[in-house]
Amino acid sequence: MKITNDNIKQRLKRSIEVNTPDVLPAVLQYMQETDGGFETMIATETTNEELVYKESWLTKLKSNWTKILVPVALTLAIVFGAQGFMNNLITESVINLDVNPSIEIKINRNDKVREVMGLNEEGIAVIEDMNFKNTDLDITVNALIGSMVKNGYLTSLKNSILISVDSNNKEKGPQLQAHLSQEVDELLKQYDVEGAVLSQNILEDEKIKELAEKHQISVGKAALVDSFVKADTNFAFEDLAGLSINDLNLLIKDKFAQLEGVNSKGQANDFYLGKEKERQIALLASGVHINKIDKLEIEMDYEKGRLVYEVELKSEDIEYEYDIDAKTGEIVEIEIKNKKPIDETSNDRPDQIYISKEEARQIALNAVHVHVDIIEIIEIEMDYEKGRLVYEVELKTEDEKYEYDIDAKTGEIIKIEIKRIKPTGDTSNGKPNYEGPSGNYIGIIAAKDIALKHAGLSEEQIYKLEVELDTEDGIVIYEVEFKYDGYEYEYEINATTGKILSWEVEIDD
Repeated sequence: MKITNDNIKQRLKRSIEVNTPDVLPAVLQYMQETDGGFETMIATETTNEELVYKESWLTKLKSNWTKILVPVALTLAIVFGAQGFMNNLITESVINLDVNPSIEIKINRNDKVREVMGLNEEGIAVIEDMNFKNTDLDITVNALIGSMVKNGYLTSLKNSILISVDSNNKEKGPQLQAHLSQEVDELLKQYDVEGAVLSQNILEDEKIKELAEKHQISVGKAALVDSFVKADTNFAFEDLAGLSINDLNLLIKDKFAQLEGVNSKGQANDFYLGKEKERQIALLASGVHINKIDKLEIEMDYEKGRLVYEVELKSEDIEYEYDIDAKTGEIVEIEIKNKKPIDETSNDRPDQIYISKEEARQIALNAVHVHVDIIEIIEIEMDYEKGRLVYEVELKTEDEKYEYDIDAKTGEIIKIEIKRIKPTGDTSNGKPNYEGPSGNYIGIIAAKDIALKHAGLSEEQIYKLEVELDTEDGIVIYEVEFKYDGYEYEYEINATTGKILSWEVEIDD
């Protein structure tokens, strides 16, 4: 039905008729009791006719005042009642609480909750079946923080929370931010949690909304990550969006004295291995005594999908840089730089404690014993495996792919893997020549031959050959693995005596 002005007038009239309060008796009583009211206008000494006339006049006057006062009173009630009603309906501020659970709270200008919504599965779990509609904001926040603690999202180890306020009232936004930050900090203390509270006052921004939707995070968290990547362009938004607030807080503390626009209370708990443990790992890997360290720096970073500690050591003219996984302690990247100029004409190089990449390359080429013109160098990189630094060298010919692990200090080949590119039976341009004995060990070639002889096979018949020097139960062994005709062979051979300690043949899945 089309709404016209007449429709509106009729509805308003019916509303007045139905909702008009019976205020006339009260008004008349007030006029009678008030000095200078209508009764004072009537002379004390009057005739009966005059009295009847005046009473009739007074009644008419009262009736006229009633017609005026009642609509005015009703209009005022409607206006102020409607205003209060609208105040309850309109959202003035939106608050995000982020830990890993993300929760959005909408409140009106009276700080009454209009809606609470979980933005991810964890957020929904925190809200459970609680109904916060028309509840005070403080009561709602208290219940939500309690649920986060109960469900293990906020603990002494994972103690960071982000509070983001987006308010239409520019003055109220910062006030809410400060109030909630203080309240949450005090609430966590009641639960014996020393909290690390990040808070920010944000303004509506379409770009931030788009980023939040794209990465399925809250607008508050998107604003925090955006501030981070603007302050340090070495980081990408997509790298940080998936981190928890505690991880982000750890990075912020490590990278910035203060991130612009973000207030902070308390210290984020580093529940990873910690800087001291990472320092010990780096010192052990470098082999340098702590008393000989000239420089030591450790900071947290995010690389290749994981949090790492970057440890930099300097001892005399050699600089060591380690990236160590913050959770596992695994060294994921190593860089060693020798800052002392080398006299290339001298054979005496006491300052070089590791062989160079070129030397590792030559060792691998000599082991393959194939003409250099038909070899493709795929990759040479330094790595850390089983307590020692190694060069991983990958080579390829037309027929086979070779992978060597070479001890970065001694130049010893400690592991070799050969994969045939062509099917078994194809001829190749040359045969690999494994390294011979090293020290007191029989060497990879002898270990390979022992295993093949036991299996009654030749090298031409097998594929996916791997030979690796390892230690088991205090005994140095060679692990020899290869495949043949749908079976997988595994041998453990004493590296000193050449005795087969164990062997196993399984169907190749």
